[in-house]
Amino acid sequence: MRGTAVILAGGHSRRMGRDKAAVKLAGVALLQWVIDRVASEVAEIIVVRRSAQALPPISGSKVRFTDDIYEEKGPLGGLHAGLTEVRAWPVLALGCDAPLLEPRLLRRLLELAESFDAVVPVCDGSKQCLCAAYGQACLETITERLERNELRVADFLDDVRRHYLSEEEWRQFDPEGRS
Repeated sequence: MRGTAVILAGGHSRRMGRDKAAVKLAGVALLQWVIDRVASEVAEIIVVRRSAQALPPISGSKVRFTDDIYEEKGPLGGLHAGLTEVRAWPVLALGCDAPLLEPRLLRRLLELAESFDAVVPVCDGSKQCLCAAYGQACLETITERLERNELRVADFLDDVRRHYLSEEEWRQFDPEGRS
């Protein structure tokens, strides 16, 4: 077991109108689903939340919490906050609203991250930056982007050694594309 999962749970969920982390699927909060899916794949789990955000009760001995450092900076700010707390690299960056993550794909992302700074699946031409793996070198680049208020997660990938996982590649590990 290697690495860390950083789960972003601090979004405002404006389109949904309620906190995604607390939404229940089969009686279980989405955040708990993600924790349960990733727990066997990593050494630690860091949940990033907004300052003073109340999260649903969750369980898991590997789970730690941290708050955004750069508040109101979206997913890039959340990713930064999580990366600053990491003890075991590489990192799986995940949204709190992905209850059907495929562990085989997560393992593959971590494996590939040993050779790249970022490993990002691409689906229908869109980079899936919150179901991706990142190395330690990303932290400095993300910090620089945040300081310049350049907040699109996908943009910092231009500045690091990256591998985009094609649909053909990732479907070998997640045939139904549930992740």
